[in-house]
Amino acid sequence: MSAAKLPAIICYLFILSGCAAIEPAAKLSIPPIAPIRKQTIQLPGKYHRVEKNQTLWRISKIYNLDLEDILKSNNITDPAQIKTGQSIFIPYSSLPEARFSLNSHNSKTKDNPADFIWPAKGTVISKFGDKLNNAVNKGLTIRIKPESDIVAAQSGRVAFTAGQLKGYGKTLILSHNNGIMTVYALLSDILVKPGEFIAQGTPIARSVNGIVHFEIRKGYASQNPYYYLSL
Repeated sequence: MSAAKLPAIICYLFILSGCAAIEPAAKLSIPPIAPIRKQTIQLPGKYHRVEKNQTLWRISKIYNLDLEDILKSNNITDPAQIKTGQSIFIPYSSLPEARFSLNSHNSKTKDNPADFIWPAKGTVISKFGDKLNNAVNKGLTIRIKPESDIVAAQSGRVAFTAGQLKGYGKTLILSHNNGIMTVYALLSDILVKPGEFIAQGTPIARSVNGIVHFEIRKGYASQNPYYYLSL
């Protein structure tokens, strides 16, 4: 090879090397992030089979639980969902046996207060949660026979009476154990006085017009009376 051609060949090789394909760097293999799996948390507890005329309030007393715990654990919003023979979950309960007989819903002891009873026999014309005149019913409005007696739904002490309470008319409130109160309104006559202790079933008021309004409250919160009363 002549010395004259050498620079030309070197230049040609340099051009070829500049045009040579550059292999791309290998892509890093990044493993996908595994999705977080939601774990199902199984609350400790047991199941209870509902007996005839057994209320949710009675069941909560059997297992020494707040009624709200049973309602939330079973997604109960309507008392009509509860039927005799149905099994409902009792959260947090590790008791092998109930605190007292499951058949004791009509017997009364210090730790087993009697069930709530209806303040009067009649027909419910407005239920808990019903809306009327832009107001929500916080209890039950019951049509009864005129001149009927209204009785104490459970034993308790007269905490309040009023001759004319806005929206309630003549009103009477009884205080019971566990921070529970019962309210009786739209009354014609009140037969008891503040401070008196009243046994369950004792007449406490009368209704001349055949209407009584009844509420159950826990503290300041209105409760659905159907959770406490046998349907």
